[in-house]
Amino acid sequence: MGFKKTAKRYFKRNILPELVFIFLNTWNNTIKNYCINCNAPVSFHKKKISVIALGWHGKIFFHIFFPWQNRAKVLISESDDGEILSRILAKFSFSFVRGSSNKGGKKARSGIIDALNSGWDIIITPDGPRGPYHTVKPGAFDTALELNVPLFLVISVGSKGKELKMWDKFFIPFPFSKSYYFVFGPYFVKDREKDMDFIRSEMDRLEGMIESVITTVKH
Repeated sequence: MGFKKTAKRYFKRNILPELVFIFLNTWNNTIKNYCINCNAPVSFHKKKISVIALGWHGKIFFHIFFPWQNRAKVLISESDDGEILSRILAKFSFSFVRGSSNKGGKKARSGIIDALNSGWDIIITPDGPRGPYHTVKPGAFDTALELNVPLFLVISVGSKGKELKMWDKFFIPFPFSKSYYFVFGPYFVKDREKDMDFIRSEMDRLEGMIESVITTVKH
């Protein structure tokens, strides 16, 4: 590996995560965060039952400040981008399971099951890591069905921000705006195919409803 490639790799893996962490932390300090129904999983936690939380990939910015991040592991792909993201999130005290539907699927599934059985919750972007936009993939549903653990939907909406022209319509909230986390559930998987379709439409419906309410309130 040449010097330029080595230097670039070092920057991406060591310096970039630190810079992004400082930027995000500073940025978030200007934003008012509101969490509605964040205590929804508490009754399961008290019974030592883990849960799976689902949130769209385009709202990853919000997931960094996840309501109960101290007891949750994030599913992150084994790609180079996933490695950078894991190093950033580690600075926010997150733990991880590595793998995805595209790469390391068996390892990811095993890691998720081990984490859930050990008392960790799991955070999954069901349309990640590369889409298609607002689709759901079967991994979380297979695991929820096998272990009979509940799904919770974390719908994140910003009052003001910029939606980027990316496959996931990545949303960046503006400084001094408001961010809302709405937690819905529990949902128990009984029929994988039917429930996958239901959850996808439910997440879109809830997001649209919340955005409509927030827009109405602003005006």
